[in-house]
Amino acid sequence: MKRALCKVSCFLPLLLLLSGCWGRNEVNDIGIVTATGIDTGDHGEIRLYLLLAVPRLVGTSSMNGGSESKLSTSAGWVVSEDGRTIMDAYRNIQGKLPRKIFFSHNRVVIIGEKVARQGLMPILDFFERNRQSQLNSYVLISKSNVVDALEFKPKFEKLASEIMKEELKVKIGTSVHLGRFLQMMMESGEEPYAPEILIKPSKVDEDSANGPLNLVTSLETAVFKQDKLIGWLTHEETRGLKWIQNEMKEGVITAPIPEELGSGKASAEIIEARAKSSPCWSRTFLNL
Repeated sequence: MKRALCKVSCFLPLLLLLSGCWGRNEVNDIGIVTATGIDTGDHGEIRLYLLLAVPRLVGTSSMNGGSESKLSTSAGWVVSEDGRTIMDAYRNIQGKLPRKIFFSHNRVVIIGEKVARQGLMPILDFFERNRQSQLNSYVLISKSNVVDALEFKPKFEKLASEIMKEELKVKIGTSVHLGRFLQMMMESGEEPYAPEILIKPSKVDEDSANGPLNLVTSLETAVFKQDKLIGWLTHEETRGLKWIQNEMKEGVITAPIPEELGSGKASAEIIEARAKSSPCWSRTFLNL
């Protein structure tokens, strides 16, 4: 009897390893969010945009008989709804979708400038509490309509969210994850910042305005005081911010050559950089 009980006790832990996944989500039952946009609605409400991936089209070949397939250009689908809060707008979107909204593959969160100036604490509270939220999603600020960036048809990828994610990984400008942005917003002595997203011509010639466009992260940076947008850093100021934050890993520095040395300009490539900062304390002595 004791031997039988011993055998049963040895096999019980193995049975636990054979259990199924209770939280499994089938692809056919969910709407996969790849990018989220937040802007203002027509009546002062919050407008929530979701860029949903169409799984059966994401892997579609981009070439079909020597021409671009029409199906491959529609691998992303943008849906939107207004609401008094982000949760309210989210539930309004869910009410018109046949699939459960799934945020675990969200790549970027794009926020309109007007919303950012009003304060992001009520907005980002939804992402902080939602158990599906990815805190490694990138935060971007847009001066124009947020929906323009989400509906952009990229050349290299099937989804605009993938273009934004890959470009931010290169770190030409600043890049901030949602978790880091929330941390800076909560901590005293440190203020948040985030890069700008915009659509610009691919070429610099005069006819580029009517030519092909490109979705890029600008070298300008939005700066905040607590949770409110207060201004923008220029390209040069953004480079200074990257040096201070020890984020300057690569780049190019161009400097003029003195006339006595031949004049002209010289460019040097940065292949590795490290920065160290320390607070400078000053004391004021009063003669009483």
